Amino acid sequence: MCGSVAVGLNNENQILNSTGTTEGLLVVTEAVNNSRSFFRARVSNGVHVLPGLHSLYASLPSAGYAIEWFRNLFELDMPAFLRMVDTLRNEKDRVVAGSLDGIFIPHLRGSGPPDRNTWSRALIYGLDDKSRPEDVLRFVFQGLCFELKNLLDLYETLTGRHYPVVNVIGAAV
Repeated sequence: MCGSVAVGLNNENQILNSTGTTEGLLVVTEAVNNSRSFFRARVSNGVHVLPGLHSLYASLPSAGYAIEWFRNLFELDMPAFLRMVDTLRNEKDRVVAGSLDGIFIPHLRGSGPPDRNTWSRALIYGLDDKSRPEDVLRFVFQGLCFELKNLLDLYETLTGRHYPVVNVIGAAV
């Protein structure tokens, strides 16, 4: 909530992505959103700190943690991890990435809305005997982006709004 005030989130056309161990999306609303569709989506409603406003909040339980998990799995300190991230940006590696059919479902600590399930588990699919740590890292990033896109789509469906700009705070900045 404080982060939303810090970035000037003060109307229904804005959205905040707060990154860290979890990754949460927050929108400001003028009305309480307690309809059946909001309840089924398992999105948290709250009273915003700004007078007359309310909030919607939902998070991905393992977003930033998935990066930490990857670093621990491959025993990478931060400089080595950042070098690996840089390799994902080069042209040759992007060509290789286009031929990969892998997927990572980042449910290391369960899943978030709309299908919140504490028993859901992570999955990596598409590895073979030629897979490299860089390939796994690409799968992790793609899986996290897909989960975040699903959550953003849920917000847009629930609110009937489109959020072309996402304000980002936290560790990902």
